[in-house]
Amino acid sequence: ICNMGAEIGATTSMFGYTPSMKEYLNATNRSGIANAADQYKDEYLNPDKGATYDQVITINLGDLEPALNGPFTPDLRNALGKDVRDAATKNNWPMDVSASLIGSCTN
Repeated sequence: ICNMGAEIGATTSMFGYTPSMKEYLNATNRSGIANAADQYKDEYLNPDKGATYDQVITINLGDLEPALNGPFTPDLRNALGKDVRDAATKNNWPMDVSASLIGSCTN
């Protein structure tokens, strides 16, 4: 999400380092990165004390519905289920999926 901020004009995007990030790093055998992040989190991995922002956007990831982008172009987003089935029928898209890509244009 942070990488895509630049695509909409953001000059800075950041997720502050949290305990759940540390748990994830440790669970994925990257405790060395977690230890380094712990060492620098106050100075570099969280907002400055008293920082102000032009705009803060909060996204509750639990509210996002699973979706598919495409086919043929990433801007064709449809929610999984009835929305994507209806769009596929309307646009005569193939109903059998033989290959897919999980990624983003910025990675």
